[in-house]
Amino acid sequence: MELYKNILIGVHPTAGVPEHVVEKGCALAELHGADLHLASMVEEKGYGPFARYEEDVLKKAEEEATETLHAVKQKAESQGHGKLDAKLIVEHGAPTQTLLQKVVPDYQIDLVLLPQTSKNKMDRTLMGSFSEAVVRSASCDILIVDSKE
Repeated sequence: MELYKNILIGVHPTAGVPEHVVEKGCALAELHGADLHLASMVEEKGYGPFARYEEDVLKKAEEEATETLHAVKQKAESQGHGKLDAKLIVEHGAPTQTLLQKVVPDYQIDLVLLPQTSKNKMDRTLMGSFSEAVVRSASCDILIVDSKE
């Protein structure tokens, strides 16, 4: 029974994603015969006023996100999931909005896997949690994977 056709794993552009999150995403994609997508959002406002003037800053951020995605894909393939041939997605913009308003509809994603955020309570209170925002606004299924294995 195919419940999911397109599964996406959210990958932090620099920190990557915990290995067990990738393992779960790959296992689910294989179980459902789904296409696997690895996505990273490059947030332009995170680079402050220099982003507008320094094209190189954004280009470097995009390159770093792409390298991170390739490393995650390589890990998945080394664990025996090479036949999945994960598609790599790098988009610019506010992560929550870009993921939900562009990536999910454009790639017809039906399941998004995200690692549980590791922020402390004060950070979550001041800045909010990406995972929480996605869960509140998503039009597809979301699986938050525990940050501890």
